Amino acid sequence: MRVTSTCIDLSWYEPEHPNGQIKGYRLYYIYANYTDVKTVRSTTPYIEFVLSDLKPYTDYKIWLKAFTWKNEGDSSEAILHKTDISGPSAPRILNLTCQSHDTLFLQWQRPSEFFNTIDLYYISYRDESSWEYEEIIVETSQEHLESMVCIMILSDIL
Repeated sequence: MRVTSTCIDLSWYEPEHPNGQIKGYRLYYIYANYTDVKTVRSTTPYIEFVLSDLKPYTDYKIWLKAFTWKNEGDSSEAILHKTDISGPSAPRILNLTCQSHDTLFLQWQRPSEFFNTIDLYYISYRDESSWEYEEIIVETSQEHLESMVCIMILSDIL
């Protein structure tokens, strides 16, 4: 079963003893007290379906019912699965100041949308006359909404 931040690949076999000709399947799923249903039509004994447009890092309860032209059958056993995380939205820069000829001060607010945690920030910078970026890594803290760093610029870049 392939799981990404926005989809879950599902597969199943038709019932061994259907009670009539199966016209399709109703795929039910619940997340955060919201229930939705998708209709899957297939005439093959092995069915594959991609449940898409899901929310990242969210628990889903999924089950299925076959249906005939007249009735819906019994529910399958439910499965529980969590979608993968996704990248956060961009952080908001609050302050970027040249404190001296070789020091930058950078202050930012954590992204408004993120899933689970933000572990690190990668800050890349370069002199406008250079093609090479320098990179620093800043660890985060869950209790701080804002972060800041002073960057010492190497004199050979200026």
